[in-house]
Amino acid sequence: NPNQLKMLYQGVDQIQIRSNHLYIQIGKFRATELAPYAYQIDKSGEKQKIDCQFILENQMVSFHVGDYDKSLPLIIDPTIVFASYSGSYADNFGYTATYDLEGNLYGGGTVYGVGYPTTLGAFQINYSNNCDIGITKFSPDGTSRIFSTYLGGSFADVPHSLCVNNNNELYILATTSSINFPITSDAFMPNFYGGISMIISNVNNYLNGSDIAISRFNESGTSLLSSTYFGGSNNDGVNTHSLCKNYGDETRGDLQIDKNNNIYIASSTMSNDLPVTTGAFQPTLAGAQDGFVAKFSYNLQNLIFCSYLGGNNNDA
Repeated sequence: NPNQLKMLYQGVDQIQIRSNHLYIQIGKFRATELAPYAYQIDKSGEKQKIDCQFILENQMVSFHVGDYDKSLPLIIDPTIVFASYSGSYADNFGYTATYDLEGNLYGGGTVYGVGYPTTLGAFQINYSNNCDIGITKFSPDGTSRIFSTYLGGSFADVPHSLCVNNNNELYILATTSSINFPITSDAFMPNFYGGISMIISNVNNYLNGSDIAISRFNESGTSLLSSTYFGGSNNDGVNTHSLCKNYGDETRGDLQIDKNNNIYIASSTMSNDLPVTTGAFQPTLAGAQDGFVAKFSYNLQNLIFCSYLGGNNNDA
């Protein structure tokens, strides 16, 4: 029953319908929900389109649906702007995606061989070894690749999270076992500290243990503006204790950016010597594995705060 479907938008500055599209304004950012696409699969297996429109009352959005067969399922989908394959003959797995204020789409995943479709002038056009990060930036309509690049060193490198600041610079949160991961000279932590050897998701060989890596690309993907390791003497950035329930749960860290372009990360650690800051909420490791939160300056040169977050059991 489509009359049961209602969506309340809270905290927005303005919301309106124009040409059956829904426009949501939050500060200078505007999100667009294209007109809904409703259909049914009839008894012969054919898709039958059903008229469907947004209804807006104050900040509550619902649907007006035309005539349809009440005995069959009714599907209301968002409109697909674009959908595209991206990859190579080697195995590629998607991990994370984000967008910028211009509507460009960024995808990040793992690449297990040569042949990923890099672009001319990209920061890293050659595959390194074992497992590299692959990052591609698509135009808003998906018709072109703005840039596509590898990112990684000689051992396993896996992306967790992507986010774009208000200068259209892309940040990547990753876990690495590479002692030669691309790090900039002015990084907060220029050296790899590693940990114990392990294999993640049955395929990613963290032979040297693991550290977190945070990197920042320019808008065109041709230059690495800043990049740093972050971690202690044990494994960081992986969740390997009792909390893994699904494929990929080992790499669930997140990165966010505030209005001043400060960088926030949340991840997991087994190190008892993270560089926590003075006055941190939790200055010491409480269990075999804790979560932690950290805040960096936009250029990844300064650690503003860092705190463990966990109890005496395993936390991620």
